[in-house]
Amino acid sequence: HMLGMRCLCLAVVMLVVGGHCRTTSEDVIEQYTDYPYPAYSDNEQIGDVAHYILRTNCFHGVCNGVPRNDTLPRFYHYTIALDVLNTYLYKGEETFENNFRVLLPGGGTGSVVVGLGEQLNHTNAEIVYLDFSLASMKIAQSRAAMMGLSGISWYNDRIESIPQLNLGKFNLIECSGVLHHLPNPQQGLNILADSLTENGGMSIMVYGRVGRTGVYHLQELVRMINMGVTNREEELNNVQKLLRSFDNHTLERMIDSRLNGDQRYFMNGIYNGRHDSWDVEAYDRLCHKQDRAYTVKEMFEFIKNAGLYFISSHGPAEKFVLSLEHNQYFGELDEKTRRHLKRLSEEEKMAVAELVDGSLDNHYFYASRIEDAEAAFTDPTTIPYIYGEPKNLDFALKTALYTSKTKPNQPSALFFRYQLDSPKGAWQVDWTVNQTVMRMMELIEDRNKTMGEVVDIIARETNKENNQIYMECKKFYEEAKKTDIILLKKLNVQNFPKTYKRNLYSL
Repeated sequence: HMLGMRCLCLAVVMLVVGGHCRTTSEDVIEQYTDYPYPAYSDNEQIGDVAHYILRTNCFHGVCNGVPRNDTLPRFYHYTIALDVLNTYLYKGEETFENNFRVLLPGGGTGSVVVGLGEQLNHTNAEIVYLDFSLASMKIAQSRAAMMGLSGISWYNDRIESIPQLNLGKFNLIECSGVLHHLPNPQQGLNILADSLTENGGMSIMVYGRVGRTGVYHLQELVRMINMGVTNREEELNNVQKLLRSFDNHTLERMIDSRLNGDQRYFMNGIYNGRHDSWDVEAYDRLCHKQDRAYTVKEMFEFIKNAGLYFISSHGPAEKFVLSLEHNQYFGELDEKTRRHLKRLSEEEKMAVAELVDGSLDNHYFYASRIEDAEAAFTDPTTIPYIYGEPKNLDFALKTALYTSKTKPNQPSALFFRYQLDSPKGAWQVDWTVNQTVMRMMELIEDRNKTMGEVVDIIARETNKENNQIYMECKKFYEEAKKTDIILLKKLNVQNFPKTYKRNLYSL
């Protein structure tokens, strides 16, 4: 009660300014002009210079950095890695070398344009960046130049202008954190869907309504406190005062960031003083004038209305949480309830999981113009391969094999972690491993055997029927799929140099 009274009293004191809240699209344009998003901090720039710049050449007082051009990406973006995109959106057939075209609407300060640009820099692919914030675009351009990236076209414009820009069709559109800030998100997605080639795909992120419940409570309180305030600096000062009035536990509950990586800097900015990165994030999260979010059901409707097919939920943590196999929540279910849940559609299963978890603040997903965009494990011409150089994989497989021998029909419970960047934490995976699976994992290490060849080899060695081998291998593939430890490609697809042999996961 005392905490609530503190916040209420603070709100009443600040409300004396009176007035009304602006809600136009112009506010959004001004916001991203003043606060280019996401924040590109001085520390991040210093780190990029150290990682990407070979030397600095100066002539007549003008200095320019010379890119190394041979470094691995400093950061790894799980949702836009070429291996992963190829498996989920292009049936495993995409080499990204045949005039592949990418559109990045709402490209912001350039995290994705450099993330994809680094991977595609050795190809003839074209990337088209588009953003209405000139300030954001200038930051993105400076980052691309620092890394020596080419094949990028730059447009300072809006998504709604795309039909008039005559940009052509795109094989991939990546649009994260943008559509939910448009005046009409459905119109925006429809425009993007119309910009895809007939087999094109999209990587999208929109806000999750359920996980942002606390954020929207805070947004409403901030609107009350900042009623009549039009100066962004004053808005943020008021926000900081409000957030300081909460105890730490309550505040963390309201802005739960379990799926958003390490955001201690945001909490530190509340108590230890504002800084540029904090201002950018706080304004976007709590003061935004145009912001909507989606439940799982609304997300599926959003996709369907654009004439697209949902392919996969693919945020690094979301794909574990949005599953009825998530042991933390569904591991103790009785068999009758489990059978009932299995009869639900994929959309219904994800909707149940979202409500049970309650923390999903973002929906990352792949969508496509075609329903069967994902590579098929049972296609005999598909090449399965081990991805992400998973640490302790051999030990984990042997442990699971031992469990299957000593406790038949009981999967081995293992824990999966990401080695690079967010999210932190571990997710339980339940694997069923037998000698067939062990042999398959040995055979796919060289990345050049088709599934048909793998099955034929195991059949000759064991005298098992091919169909039985397929079933045993597919069962394991489905169990391991959330980890992306096994991905799929076709014979014409070579290794992608920026992610090949890079340690991404551990077990």
